[in-house]
Amino acid sequence: MEKNALLLDAIILLVIIAPIAVLIIYAFSQDKRVKRQIDRLCKTNEITLNEFEINGDVVIGLDANHKKMIVSNRKDVVKNFQVIDLDQVNQCKTKVVNLNKKTIDWVGLELLSKSGIKDIMFYSETDEDGPATDPQACLHKAHQWEDKVRPLVRAS
Repeated sequence: MEKNALLLDAIILLVIIAPIAVLIIYAFSQDKRVKRQIDRLCKTNEITLNEFEINGDVVIGLDANHKKMIVSNRKDVVKNFQVIDLDQVNQCKTKVVNLNKKTIDWVGLELLSKSGIKDIMFYSETDEDGPATDPQACLHKAHQWEDKVRPLVRAS
């Protein structure tokens, strides 16, 4: 009887853990694929990333030596790949749009330059296709990136 219970417990545990393990392996393989694509694009543009992160769907990196920032989207890395020259940016700040006092609608970085405003989205309440991320965690990440980028931008 104990052998049957042990076997049943093992099967139940396997049924629960196997799908989670597959999802984790799939996510890591997707991140590796994105990183390889970014490395190729950076090499083509002569950029060496000191900082790199995938947060939700945003792919962001920083070359502090050449004052360049790369931004892309995880869904289509090559098509959305952008290089931002931080020498042309006057200001970098975290931007938050609230629906009300308790609900965050949008979180990102706002880069101001003479040529205009560039918004880098970390979180959007209306993004149904993106991975589920916590707006507070995205706000924290946006603040971290602001702290990394701000010393590299040109003062206005």
